[in-house]
Amino acid sequence: MRADGPRTDQAAPGGAERAQVVDEQRSEGHPVDGHRSDEQHVPQDGRPARGDRPERRRADRDRGKERRPDRRSDAKQGDAQRARRAELRHAVVVPPITYPEQLPVSARRDEISAAIREHQVLIVAGETGSGKTTQLPKIMLELGRGRDGQIGHTQPRRIAARTVAERINEEISGPGVPLGDLVGYQVRFTDESSASTLVKVMTDGILLAQIQRDPMLRGYDTLIIDEAHERSLNIDFLLGYLTRLLPQRPDLKLVITSATIDSARFAAHFAGPPTPEHPDGVPAPVVEVTGRTFPVEIRYRPLRADDALPAGDGDEWDEDGPTAGGAGPDGGALTGRAYPKGRPAKGSSGKGKGPGRAQVEDRDPMQAICEAVDELTAEGPGDILVFFSGEREIRDAEDALRAHLGDRAADLRGPSAVEILPLYGRLSAAEQHRVFEQHGTRRVVLATNVAETSLTVPGIRYVIDPGTARISRYSKATKVQRLPIEPISQASANQRSGRCGRVADGIAIRLYSETDFESRPEYTEPEILRTSLASVILQMISVGVAATPDDIAQFPFVDPPDVRSVRDGVQLLTELGALAPTGGVLTETGRALAQLPMDPRLGRMIVEAGRRGVAREVMIIAAALSIQDPRERPVESRPQADQQHARFADPTSDFLSYLNLWQYLKDQQADLSGSAFRRLCRSEHLNYLRIREWQDVVTQLRELAKPLGIVVNPPRRREKAGSVGVALAAAQGGRPDGSGPAATASVDGSSSTATVPAAQAPAGPRRRTAPGAEQAVLASDTEGGPEKLRLDWDADRIHLSLLAGLLSQIGMQEATEVTPPAGNRGRKDSPARRPDRRARNEYLGARGARFAIFPGSGLAKRPPSWVMAGELVETSRLWGRDVARIQPEWAEELAGHLVRRTYSEPTWSTKQGAAMALERVLLYGVPIVAQRRVLYAKVDPEHARELFLRHALVDGEWTTHHEFFHENRRLLAEAEGLEARARRRGLVVDDDVLFAFYDERVPVDVVSARHFDTWWKTARRTQPDLLTFTRELLVSDEDAVSASDFPTTWPQGELELPLTYQFEPGTEADGVTAHVPLVLLARVRPEGFGWMVPGLLEELVTATIRSLPKPVRVQLVPAPDVARGVVGWFRENLASWHDTVRAADLAPSFHEAFAQAVRALRDVEVPPDAFDDEKLPPHLRMTFRVQSDRGVVLDESKDLVALQRRLAARTQDAVSSAVRTAVRDAMREAGAKAGGRAGGTGDGSGAAASGTTGAPEAGAAAR
Repeated sequence: MRADGPRTDQAAPGGAERAQVVDEQRSEGHPVDGHRSDEQHVPQDGRPARGDRPERRRADRDRGKERRPDRRSDAKQGDAQRARRAELRHAVVVPPITYPEQLPVSARRDEISAAIREHQVLIVAGETGSGKTTQLPKIMLELGRGRDGQIGHTQPRRIAARTVAERINEEISGPGVPLGDLVGYQVRFTDESSASTLVKVMTDGILLAQIQRDPMLRGYDTLIIDEAHERSLNIDFLLGYLTRLLPQRPDLKLVITSATIDSARFAAHFAGPPTPEHPDGVPAPVVEVTGRTFPVEIRYRPLRADDALPAGDGDEWDEDGPTAGGAGPDGGALTGRAYPKGRPAKGSSGKGKGPGRAQVEDRDPMQAICEAVDELTAEGPGDILVFFSGEREIRDAEDALRAHLGDRAADLRGPSAVEILPLYGRLSAAEQHRVFEQHGTRRVVLATNVAETSLTVPGIRYVIDPGTARISRYSKATKVQRLPIEPISQASANQRSGRCGRVADGIAIRLYSETDFESRPEYTEPEILRTSLASVILQMISVGVAATPDDIAQFPFVDPPDVRSVRDGVQLLTELGALAPTGGVLTETGRALAQLPMDPRLGRMIVEAGRRGVAREVMIIAAALSIQDPRERPVESRPQADQQHARFADPTSDFLSYLNLWQYLKDQQADLSGSAFRRLCRSEHLNYLRIREWQDVVTQLRELAKPLGIVVNPPRRREKAGSVGVALAAAQGGRPDGSGPAATASVDGSSSTATVPAAQAPAGPRRRTAPGAEQAVLASDTEGGPEKLRLDWDADRIHLSLLAGLLSQIGMQEATEVTPPAGNRGRKDSPARRPDRRARNEYLGARGARFAIFPGSGLAKRPPSWVMAGELVETSRLWGRDVARIQPEWAEELAGHLVRRTYSEPTWSTKQGAAMALERVLLYGVPIVAQRRVLYAKVDPEHARELFLRHALVDGEWTTHHEFFHENRRLLAEAEGLEARARRRGLVVDDDVLFAFYDERVPVDVVSARHFDTWWKTARRTQPDLLTFTRELLVSDEDAVSASDFPTTWPQGELELPLTYQFEPGTEADGVTAHVPLVLLARVRPEGFGWMVPGLLEELVTATIRSLPKPVRVQLVPAPDVARGVVGWFRENLASWHDTVRAADLAPSFHEAFAQAVRALRDVEVPPDAFDDEKLPPHLRMTFRVQSDRGVVLDESKDLVALQRRLAARTQDAVSSAVRTAVRDAMREAGAKAGGRAGGTGDGSGAAASGTTGAPEAGAAAR
């Protein structure tokens, strides 16, 4: 949990301990989450906590040798070491043991002793305060346990482990005897035990860590699992593991303590072999221990007058903080409850049946607590215990009570003084001990759930229960761990009220209604049913309890987890690369993560950072993410706190802000004394205890990284202001000369920026932003004073390493289209005519989730296109906290085993010489690559080859030097020309025949031009004509088209005009085209072109008959028969086509010859005005295309005369230019000849004609 909101880091066996406030926020004897197991990695006896002999293991990893022989060697060494420690323990003298007679367990010690002698497992059930925790270890010592192995005594919380160890040690050894000899304890960062310790109190996470090193737990001969009814992940895993271990360790005794609510379930879980009376197995024996209780009066004091429905998580949050009646992400406000009608008046009976108030106003939670304190104070002497969900609420309540009580809380010497004491796990040991010290004034103890079951606070006669707690819940839909404030269960409420019935009659005030209480669930779900199982699965596979994820379902959990939860855990581990995508086998990365006692996501970051050389920086960030935020934002001074914290902000990355803060604290700690540093932290709204924990976690991570081969580079030397080099170049735009763009300065530490010229940017190292971002200079960089922050971080590699653990927590910005203002829509110069896509704080995340950047982030005001979030927290909506800008291609690099690729629109690329397709890369539904052109051969080589053959070889869409290709194109063009002349399809084979030709000859692995070049380079040496077309292949009926019927030139006088043929029905250029050079355009006569070419003559005659007026046309039917007769008459009576068209106006025109022929054949007169060539189809009328001397088409038309008129001026210019060129060439030729003759006489005058070689030929060509 952060100062501004809950953390959702998931832990499990082997996971790091999260913020202690999370660790202590538990409901009805049940933990909120499993965030305690960081204790697993605490070093013992000076060795790393995970995996003995790291040097040997590194050597084995480097050499790749089999480790089995070394394991046997380790086992022998471990046996010898255990034997030596057993000798030391056997030598320990235990003082006479006495039992406090007032404790209920003391009266049952004989029964407990007999049960543990006769059975391997014993369940001791009883309420808190019965003495189970402190007296059971003493009973074990009396039985002689603790000699061959230690008596392991687990506690769910660090504060409980320490206080329980001190209490047991004081009762056995007497006051003043230090811990660590007969009785010791081990928690995170602290190991107060020795080889001679008989009773070792520890957190359950420590025991889980020892399973890694000692799966048989041979270091213990007795285990006491205390507070088992809390059913945390750690406890459930331990119970399941011990179920399998006990048959292999008949010498190991197991004692489980539990509230009476769960004793039967535990007894059945550890049942022995079945008998006729007990077909499911004989349950383990249960010894009931009745607690010391006095009558407790329950009073209901709801907050709200309208008796509203029971609150849910209440996490309504806006940009400035929690809304009224709700609790923000930091738990700053308690969820309100409703007053029932007829609320009992002050001092009424516990069931609320006394006279009620007629009108009750809604109350603020802090106001309700103050009124409840007043009410209980009036009842008589005795201390008051108030429960809260977290440390933040405790601070708020302390401030409210001090203001309400005034001098009574300030001056403890007065007769009515009230001492206010907080109690939560992050307090120092001395501060925690204050609640157990003797005192003469009334106390109000403000505690987290640690006081619900784990600790018995002395002197408590009154309890105030707000009725809420933060309970960790895993959302199967969004794959997000939530930490909402929820109503506690009935069992938890009874546990709380029972705390005031230990010394005398008690009173418990519940700040909710009786109806609300009765509507609550009887118990809270075990944590294993409501949290992520990734860490559990990782540890189970690593330890060997399960070989694959499928074995998880067979593990003997007290309450087996949901199959979907197991699947989600496996999916997360697969995402992190800890499990292989197929088979679920532990990977090298997974083995490394199993040795890092923290959330698998954070561990994955560190492993990746070791590979990229930024382990030091990422360890600092990961440690910061695993604890409560050290930056505090108290309500009364939030603006000042935000201003102080903004000095460390980076406008592109919240993660870099942690590094800036870390370096600042390191520098200050080096310059200041301890007390001065604490004062500095307090004045700058930084929590000293959290900073100390942050530093401890970083130190421990560095030690744990050594066996994994992760190199932690020392910090780089911080350069003073004015230094030059890379950092200065970065500050000046990325170039050493400072010529880059102006730097961007963050004025307020947020994402708002101001322009600072590069020349004015402060010299020295600069903080680099995320990759691709402009250099950001924070306000603290530009202002004077001793607090300048000039830090340069390798942001690219840092963020890449972080992203390795956050692949499912990336987000793509969703833009908003803004319609342009109405006044601008008609203006041509308006820049907003099209919709404006504006960035907004809305992101599409994995699996369709949508989230926003948390308002407290430095990126919230100017959200980038792509972000990754350190955590996703669901309150009033889904928020992304601890975010940084990223490039989407980073995710593709890290998530190659997770992305889904789709391909569309395969097309041929002439430039690439290969088939290309558009690739879309999706990571959990987020398109990290939208449209990227990739080689299609990698996706579908068969289809890519087909595209290559069809487009490159068949269609000719290829730029290549191969001779066969160009010869084939030439032959194909000739063949297609025959089709155009004959004006019929089918003469040339279709593309399928050509494709089959290539498909038969080109190997199947040739899928692109590059592949073809490689193959053909060798193949052409032996078969040069393998891929060359033949005319027989291309043309099926070559004789159907003759050159005489379809000539290639049009003769007219001395001119020869090129002819081309187009078979393009429906276009103006369809048919025959005469190409006329511009210089000859004036010389071309229109006469004779009406004859077209011989191959079209019969069709021309037929079309002419059909274009005649009806009176004439009806005499010439049927037209095809008449046309054949007319063509025959032409051949018999007229000159050849070649002579006729060459003669132009000297020969009869087509119209004249046609009239003569029909007169002779049918005696039909066709007047000259009956002909209308405009009615003829376009392909039966000549097209004239005028071209420049360079071949550029200038104009074209069916009407030659019109062309000549339009281009008359240009024709004259062209002719004049040609004449001048010819004259100039003639003069050069004459000069060359004269120079040649002069050179022959030896007078040297030929030099004047140098460079004119070849001019006569050029002139002739021009002529």
